[in-house]
Amino acid sequence: QSLLISPVQRLPRYVLLTRQLLSLLTPRHPARPAVEEACRKVERLASHVNEAGRDAAGLLMSLAALNSRLRLGPGDGRQGAEFLQPRRRLLAEAEVRIITVSDNCG
Repeated sequence: QSLLISPVQRLPRYVLLTRQLLSLLTPRHPARPAVEEACRKVERLASHVNEAGRDAAGLLMSLAALNSRLRLGPGDGRQGAEFLQPRRRLLAEAEVRIITVSDNCG
């Protein structure tokens, strides 16, 4: 039951669990090499997931800053106000100029 926890908490728990299991095995125990390898793999995976989480958080902060600079936000009534979202991927990069049209053309 205690291993049925939220996904974010699972990997750190598995790291602790494999380390604890390793500490209980004698140096000559036949399962020790397999547990050592499992411990290394779980630690490497946890490190990778943590790094990916930091990258995603940085991306979200960048998107928020860009939305702010473009003065776009959800529900502001402007067309395309929500075009910057984390689930979308960049297909092309180009310079963009925002041109406004005033009522005083003349």
